[in-house]
Amino acid sequence: MSVRKEVLSALRNRAKEGIIPLSKRGGREAEEHLVVGRDEYEQARGAVLEHQLSRFYNVAIFGSARLDEDSKEFKFVSELAKSLVEARDVDIMTGGGPGIMKAAIIGAYQAIAEAQVNGKRLKSRRHGIRINDLPIEEKAGEHLSFSSTHNEFSTRLQEFIDRSQAAYNAPGGIGTLLEQLILVQSRQVGHLEPEYILMAHSFWEPVVESWNNAFYYNRIAQDETPLITEADLHIIRFSDNIPDIVDHISQGYDQWKTLREQVRVIE
Repeated sequence: MSVRKEVLSALRNRAKEGIIPLSKRGGREAEEHLVVGRDEYEQARGAVLEHQLSRFYNVAIFGSARLDEDSKEFKFVSELAKSLVEARDVDIMTGGGPGIMKAAIIGAYQAIAEAQVNGKRLKSRRHGIRINDLPIEEKAGEHLSFSSTHNEFSTRLQEFIDRSQAAYNAPGGIGTLLEQLILVQSRQVGHLEPEYILMAHSFWEPVVESWNNAFYYNRIAQDETPLITEADLHIIRFSDNIPDIVDHISQGYDQWKTLREQVRVIE
């Protein structure tokens, strides 16, 4: 349950019993504690990111939880994740649930298993970043190297942004759109570096075209101020061609590898 929902539920239950006394001083102190806690969180986050961004190349794969193993989308994402791991031994991050998330984990696991049969050891890890209390979600999927769980979408999305070096948006619904939008805005305002690779299946092209038209082209045509820049129109690269996707992400990995080669991990 989210903190907001939990607090509001408790308030309503207390209201049924009578007046709810609240201290102004207590409210101010809570605000102060929140600021201190946020500062401490940002410091710890920075220390974690120093390790994550220099030692691991994570590819986040987003998509619908509703698609089953017989769907063409499931098979596509499974093959994509397998190909990415085979090409550069990258880590794969998903929401840790069913559907497309499961497909990506299965594909990555298959790449590792097949490599072992051939006497090769891959280090690729499978990370599930989960959220509590979703009606369509299920328990953490198999073959995850590790998982983390959040009560809020905001912190879950932040972990995806923090830990990933590239992202691919497969077909999905509102949740996948949210994940795509937060990445687009992060690139737009410079919170993500230009080298961050943001790709999406051609399924999303009409959706992105609709907001490009509404925010930019239609307003230009009506001699009105556009709400996004021309550069914003090209933040996402669309592809449903696995070799093309793998090649593009591999280029990003190879660029990152020059940083990784300068890192020495000590106990």
